Amino acid sequence: RYAGIGAAPNSSTYTTNIANSVVLTNFVSTVKKGTVWINEIFYSAYDEEWILDPENHEFIELCGLAETDISNWKVQLAFGKDSDIAKNNGQPVYATYTIPANTKFANQTNGFGFYVIGDQALKNSGEPVNQVLNVFVSTLVDSYAVTRSNHIHNGLGVIRLLNQFGHVVYSLSYDGFAAGSERIPQSQAPFGETNSIGLTGTHHSYTGFTWAMTNYTIGQPNIGQELTSPPPEENEYAHAWHTPSLRITPINTNEVPPFYMFHPPNAGHIPNVDIYYGFTNAHYPNAKGTLYHRKSGQGGWSQLAMSIRDASLDAAGHAYVRGIIPGRTYQRLDTIEYVIAADPNKTGILTAYLGSDAGGNNISTIYTNLLNAQDNPFTYHVPITDQIVITNVTLQTNRVILQTIGNDVPAPAGTPIVRFQVLTTTNLLTDRPLWTTNRFTNSAADAYGGNIFYVTNNPVARPKLFYRVDPLWP
Repeated sequence: RYAGIGAAPNSSTYTTNIANSVVLTNFVSTVKKGTVWINEIFYSAYDEEWILDPENHEFIELCGLAETDISNWKVQLAFGKDSDIAKNNGQPVYATYTIPANTKFANQTNGFGFYVIGDQALKNSGEPVNQVLNVFVSTLVDSYAVTRSNHIHNGLGVIRLLNQFGHVVYSLSYDGFAAGSERIPQSQAPFGETNSIGLTGTHHSYTGFTWAMTNYTIGQPNIGQELTSPPPEENEYAHAWHTPSLRITPINTNEVPPFYMFHPPNAGHIPNVDIYYGFTNAHYPNAKGTLYHRKSGQGGWSQLAMSIRDASLDAAGHAYVRGIIPGRTYQRLDTIEYVIAADPNKTGILTAYLGSDAGGNNISTIYTNLLNAQDNPFTYHVPITDQIVITNVTLQTNRVILQTIGNDVPAPAGTPIVRFQVLTTTNLLTDRPLWTTNRFTNSAADAYGGNIFYVTNNPVARPKLFYRVDPLWP
């Protein structure tokens, strides 16, 4: 599973790899770091058998959660000393073991299993060896490696565990320190060793154990090691946000001009209202959403699909998903309530529901379910800000006919504004109180509260005039 900063290479939570192709691609392992680890090693000659059969107890044991798929993971063996690397023609790695396809940990002990890469002698003796060590240490470094059946270097060495994408999950050095690797404090004796090096303690992941030397226990918990069931994994929700007053400046303002997450700010009832949520584009490149909205006090919620606005990407790498409430959906003085279902459209990441904080301050808050968000919605009070606009002017002999829009039904009265003034002037620079009032009658023009005004005057005898219509309150 993956979300948030797990995309970063060297993450402490998720193992990842970056490969360069035509585009930059993040390959993210489905296995959480710490749930598969190197659990026990034996690299030296065993007891006194080194005289007759020098290296017949070499093995590397992996441990992991049952049912975890480690297909195509790799165990690499490498030299840790610069002089040994130089002898091996500058190549630190001398053996790589790829775990076969369709390999999963069995449930052997309390929800955990083991995978062992060991020498043939151990397998022949009945030990649970899953894969046989079949590459000898380079004879350029150890001239007796073949004679002694030496598969794991006895000097300073490195054991690496790689995920299916080739990214290093763990790199451990033994018998000394190697740059870029975690050092195992214990070392085996060069000859006559009987103790393996394994993890001990009580835990469910690598970081909860410590290294110690005890009798070897191949394919089972080490002496002093207790594997406990991991705690239930928390659900992971999309990281998204909606800050109504936040102004967004896209990278390409020629294509998308700056906008607010509630746009336009101070919107009246006539224009469309755009509502956005933000997210990190690299994390959820196919994000989508649902906008739930209603008039305050109503029982049901209307729904609108939300989609990424093209070219909304900003310099911080954030992109924006938009839902559009059509103009005139709400009226002057209505209070709009709305919440957002931010769907990352990504496997393993759950939809986050964005609402206001419990204090009702329109502070973006993530809820884990829709009902909780709807109990704490964002709110917006539609102001009386839209102008009454004269859209048509007709000149007749004794009157002027004006047609207007912008006089929608206000709440809570449920009837349009019915009292107006019609004013005229010959000079637009004239102060508003000095405009001349005119006699008129009016009638409704449409279902949105538009009006037709019949203004009495003689347009032929009088000079050319500028007209305006003002509402009167109440």
